[in-house]
Amino acid sequence: MYRGGEQLDYSGTYYYIDDLYLGHCDSLPDTTIGLHENVLKNKLKLYPNPVGEQFYLDYSGQEQLQFRLYNLMGQKVEAAVQQEGNRYRFSSGHLPKGVYLLRIVGREGRAAFRVVRK
Repeated sequence: MYRGGEQLDYSGTYYYIDDLYLGHCDSLPDTTIGLHENVLKNKLKLYPNPVGEQFYLDYSGQEQLQFRLYNLMGQKVEAAVQQEGNRYRFSSGHLPKGVYLLRIVGREGRAAFRVVRK
């Protein structure tokens, strides 16, 4: 190979990948939408949305749920949660205006809600 009158020597071994197959990969996000998510989501009701100082999540099931709130940059955001029977009250007055993602995990699956802070 030549460049500007000088010879360039690229000796060595070159590998070219024509096809790529991925098997099981733990680093991919687990945001599969399927039957389990619908089972849990059908038992949940989030209101009001857009939210103000607080919002509620009613749950018609019996199991314990875990909650995670994320901003649009994917950063976990803290929100105080109080359980009152089958109703969860989230404090959101400290959150800046914007869009958030509330992820809910339970034995019956996972669900996600888009939460708008006005």
